[in-house]
Amino acid sequence: MDRNRDVVLPRRGATRRCHRIVEARRAAGAPRPGREARRRFFTGLPGLGSLHCQRVIRLGCMTTQDAVRAANEAFYAAFRGRDLDVMDSLWAKQSPTLCVHPGWDVLRGREEVMTSWRRILANPNAPQLEGTDVDVALLGETVALVTCREGAPGRGAGIIATNVFVLEDGEWRIAHHHAGPLAEPAPPTERPDPRTLN
Repeated sequence: MDRNRDVVLPRRGATRRCHRIVEARRAAGAPRPGREARRRFFTGLPGLGSLHCQRVIRLGCMTTQDAVRAANEAFYAAFRGRDLDVMDSLWAKQSPTLCVHPGWDVLRGREEVMTSWRRILANPNAPQLEGTDVDVALLGETVALVTCREGAPGRGAGIIATNVFVLEDGEWRIAHHHAGPLAEPAPPTERPDPRTLN
């Protein structure tokens, strides 16, 4: 089974199909997502916390790209929530780390990077950002590149970002974050009016 192809989370009544996917992934040697990755997945993605979906993820139906995407969303959820502990847990501990915030010089090493995040997250005027137009590319089995646009929810993206994730102890962690302004900010993401019917 191709570990990188998208697997749709099974809906109610599709548990047998999920078990077949899990068995195929185990036979192919695919790693089971760690507890912290599953916790971050459900913390960062509202609306996916049903018991059935949690069981699906626990069984291992999440693809590698899904796990990286979940780690990327957890990064932005920690930013929005000003959660330094979660932000700290998301950064690589064994791999070299680099960070370039918009308008800043390169920060090298985990200590410099986390000092910058302590300052940013403690600032009440720091922006609330979400990642949109997320694209995940895998480089082998232990490195992933994520590109996305950053912007305040509903206001459009004014920043473009690249996040490099490395697999450490079964968890996808950030080794490099680089963000800079877009030449022309993207228009706001249109969200459908929930009162309108198709």
